[in-house]
Amino acid sequence: MSQSESKKYHLTIALMGKPSPSASTPSPTLGKYDEYLAEDALQEVEPVIPVNVLPQSELYVGKQRKTEPAWVVALRELMLVDIPSLQNASNRSVVFTTIEGHVIALIFGYGRSLLNGRLIVRDFGKRTALNILNGDDIRSITSFSIADAILLSQTQASESTNSAEFGVDESSGIVKQITGTPVDADYGDLVSGGDVLAIDINLSHGDELAEKLRALLRAYKNNDQRQESLKWISRISETKDAALKDSLNDALQAFLLGEDGGSQWKVTSLSSMPSKIIDWESAGLFYLGSEARAEKTLDDNSRPQFKPYIDLKEYIDSYRGKGKLIDKMKRDKLFVLSTTEDNPIAICSAYRSLVCEMEMDGSAYVLVDGRWFEVAASLYKEIEGYLTGGSLEHVDLNLPEWESPDAEGIYNEKAAEVTGYAHLDKSRSGIEFGPKQIEVCDLFDISDKRFIHVKKKGSSGELSHLFSQGTVAAECYQDDREFRRQFVQLIDNPSFAEDSRPRHEEFCVTYAIILTDRGGDSIPPVDNRLGRINLIPFFSRVNLMQRTRELRRMGFRVQLGFIGRA
Repeated sequence: MSQSESKKYHLTIALMGKPSPSASTPSPTLGKYDEYLAEDALQEVEPVIPVNVLPQSELYVGKQRKTEPAWVVALRELMLVDIPSLQNASNRSVVFTTIEGHVIALIFGYGRSLLNGRLIVRDFGKRTALNILNGDDIRSITSFSIADAILLSQTQASESTNSAEFGVDESSGIVKQITGTPVDADYGDLVSGGDVLAIDINLSHGDELAEKLRALLRAYKNNDQRQESLKWISRISETKDAALKDSLNDALQAFLLGEDGGSQWKVTSLSSMPSKIIDWESAGLFYLGSEARAEKTLDDNSRPQFKPYIDLKEYIDSYRGKGKLIDKMKRDKLFVLSTTEDNPIAICSAYRSLVCEMEMDGSAYVLVDGRWFEVAASLYKEIEGYLTGGSLEHVDLNLPEWESPDAEGIYNEKAAEVTGYAHLDKSRSGIEFGPKQIEVCDLFDISDKRFIHVKKKGSSGELSHLFSQGTVAAECYQDDREFRRQFVQLIDNPSFAEDSRPRHEEFCVTYAIILTDRGGDSIPPVDNRLGRINLIPFFSRVNLMQRTRELRRMGFRVQLGFIGRA
């Protein structure tokens, strides 16, 4: 390529952290960057090749691996045909260079598999992208949303648009990756930032690359240049405090093992999920565990049992107390057994598959994708202020106490007998021109026109589902005549008109949360609104605020009350 000729290149760039001082020097030594390779990669690379166009640079090329895909075996056995051997080949390489004291890896092909994943600086790609992107020129956002369930979704636009158009909730969304056009064309035509940074960039000669990498490092460090329309993404941001993260992980480990770790941190929600979008057409079975066990051949009887779901309980139960559980989870992997590959594929570490919510003294943190995120104080105060203001009514419920071990259905039957409320638990109404049946509510207070929804206190997902259920039913009652007609039949009370929509604030949606812990949660008085909302996990509070706003816009009053344990 001549000095004047410019050509577009697609580059994938990772910023590498410093290896632990206690880490042993890899052997045998191939080059100066051996310690940045994965443990088994030294046996998987060709002799190192010096790179002259970048300072202090070396090229590591992975040895080609060929495997026969599982579908070839299935084709032979099921169709009884003799076909030639077909093999997949994986090509991978990495160029390491040092720029301004920082080690940078340029990844080619499947080269990321050669890297020590624990040394990749996880926020480099996203943070750099956010600092250089045009907020009105975004193409794709991948995000976690913490609501009824933990949702990992990728939204793509047919053409570049404002980040607000992607529907990521500013109160509960955690952006994992963002793609768009940078403000300054010198950064490239298209930039995508997640753990790593991917750019399409024009270069006329290799010597230009070093200066481009310096510019990207400067952008990574400079949050001041971030556009206003993208600053909301920092409302839930990764914590960098190492001591705080250790404290959070210690509390998490104690919770996983059912131990009293003496911590004041309170785990309010925990689940496990793949940390990235997977192809569910080919994804079959999952396994949490060591790479050595997962890679045993399919016909080996000692191969671990892959399951159609992620069995976190079995994984924790198999822990033998050797070493720190959290460290083990960072080494072990979540594997998927694909229908198109012969060997299980590592999706992420077992630790990165965890989604955990934790709170203490007005602070909220969430573990997502192996990183602890802190909820900004401004967001925490915004939610607190809304839920303790006048929009949400805090009430003492005229409902009996819950008796263990009653299920919710049994409790609702007893409550209906005591109060005279209509018992509608599991009773459903249909909507016009639609097959879906919606549960109206658990109890209906005919005299005060209250739709009462009852749920035992549980995780964020369970309570958020309660709040969503109340909103959906109220919307159907307001907008759908057929829904109202069937509801009037259920309560057997002709005084309720089915032909007209309810008047403003004529009806009320009441959320009743059962506190099941004996000697645990006690119900603060009605005037202690802050104490009451603090009984609910943080991201359920986010959902309650959102649903209350929706219900108020539809003209419903909204109440929150609690049911104690007898």
